[in-house]
Amino acid sequence: MPADNRTAVIVGALALIGVIGAAVIANWDKLDRVAIEPYAASAPASGQSISGNNNTQISGSNNVINPVPTPTACREKAHGVEKFQRVTSVSKISNPMGGGFNQVAWCNQAIAELRAQNPEGAFEVESSSETSRSTCAPFNCPQYQYTCTVRASTDPLYVEKLSSACR
Repeated sequence: MPADNRTAVIVGALALIGVIGAAVIANWDKLDRVAIEPYAASAPASGQSISGNNNTQISGSNNVINPVPTPTACREKAHGVEKFQRVTSVSKISNPMGGGFNQVAWCNQAIAELRAQNPEGAFEVESSSETSRSTCAPFNCPQYQYTCTVRASTDPLYVEKLSSACR
């Protein structure tokens, strides 16, 4: 190979290295999100041509590098609850009631009321009790008052993970 051709090849290679280096520096912040496919030098792709001076001319849309979005984890209801951020005990006391009611029914009513205020919460009965007294002496007409203490777990923090729910 004559010296002129070798010089042209070296200068061309250095120019190509300079162009690639400038592109890398200009897009350095995007490189962690870019998929780079290796260049196949065996045959020109569509839009490429090879000239007689051993220089490959690249043109067309096949030389565009599109960034690939990096998937990120997220917290979604579908992932389940990791923990509740607020756990409190709530005591509910009924008004005096006649017969036909009971502690379980009162606790279910108290939980329904709490669930209406915190639909994504979890509720558990900690304790319940009742007191009674007759309000029509000398007859026996008892009035009952129910107390239910409920553990209310609210403000759920969902599990953080990668899933199709993350966008």
